[in-house]
Amino acid sequence: MSKALYNRVIPADRKLSQENEYQVKYDETCALNFPAGYDLSYLPSNSSFHGKSLDFEINYLVKDRTILIKSVVDKHVLMLTPDLFADWNEAITKLSKSYKETIIFKTAKK
Repeated sequence: MSKALYNRVIPADRKLSQENEYQVKYDETCALNFPAGYDLSYLPSNSSFHGKSLDFEINYLVKDRTILIKSVVDKHVLMLTPDLFADWNEAITKLSKSYKETIIFKTAKK
């Protein structure tokens, strides 16, 4: 799974606007099969953020012995002005934290 916009925080001392070439929406679904002989021990919670400059949702769904991970990141401004930097940084910080979540498997009992 790719990590769109991972750790793309704007430095606190930046004063000028940041131009984006495009409004972009990253939409990705990833399937992860349970390894043979293992059960699911921990599945991260779904996470989302809806801001003025960026929205994201990461959802986990278990179906049979497969985990479906759906990630949508929507960057919806062309010109990121200084008044949006705090909103952007909050979204990026939460998104980056969500990317660090780990799925844990444990050995299946026989």
